[in-house]
Amino acid sequence: MTIWTSIPALIVIGAVLIPLAVYSALGVGEKILAGLQPLVAGRIRPWLWLTPPLLVVVGVLIYPLFVTIYYAFRNARGTDWSGWRNFSWSFSGDMVSVISNSLLWLVALPLGTVLLSVLAAVLFDRVKYERIAITIVLLPTAISFTAASIIWRQLFSYQPPGSVQLGLLNALWTLIPGNQPVAWLQTPILNSLCLIFVALWASIGVATLIISAAVKNVPSELIDAATIDGASPFRIFFTITLPLIVPALLVVL
Repeated sequence: MTIWTSIPALIVIGAVLIPLAVYSALGVGEKILAGLQPLVAGRIRPWLWLTPPLLVVVGVLIYPLFVTIYYAFRNARGTDWSGWRNFSWSFSGDMVSVISNSLLWLVALPLGTVLLSVLAAVLFDRVKYERIAITIVLLPTAISFTAASIIWRQLFSYQPPGSVQLGLLNALWTLIPGNQPVAWLQTPILNSLCLIFVALWASIGVATLIISAAVKNVPSELIDAATIDGASPFRIFFTITLPLIVPALLVVL
């Protein structure tokens, strides 16, 4: 590890040197613009202030993207071209199940969070105990991930058939005659669904809070007018509420 890749050096570069260079460049640029004609300075000034963030975008997003594409066609050591072999390996054999599992998470978790938080926000907005309900939904966010993992691991705990089931889910499941304990976290697909449920449990609180704020910002005049015109609650939601809370939905998504 060189001095330029050590953690203290990176902290100094990111927290001191880069901001100092940006402020210095902007200060020098503004002094130069002050000596130019106002029309010319007005045309150049936006580009002066846009240059630092554009350089950050290039360095943080665009450059790594092209480097990643470049190495995708190289061998493991990066010493020679491998053509499409890396992609053939990525989309065949055992990697298919890995990609399928990733796609399941990418689809189920965001959509599930959005749908459940929208449902909770709209329903809570119509009840008198809204604050209590939102508080209950927010409680999981106050629990550390370490404590939550221990709690859910105990809930999903599995013991072989005939043993005492220490996990709550299997204890309740085996109360039904004929049911055998389920290995929740060891069964393919089922384990992903269980973990996605835990992720939903942990994230739905903040999502509900964000969408609830957006629902409350929907103008009541529009809803009252639609109600007078005879629109049903579902019609009001899909034609008025939903389009107006799209920005909040995008934030949550």
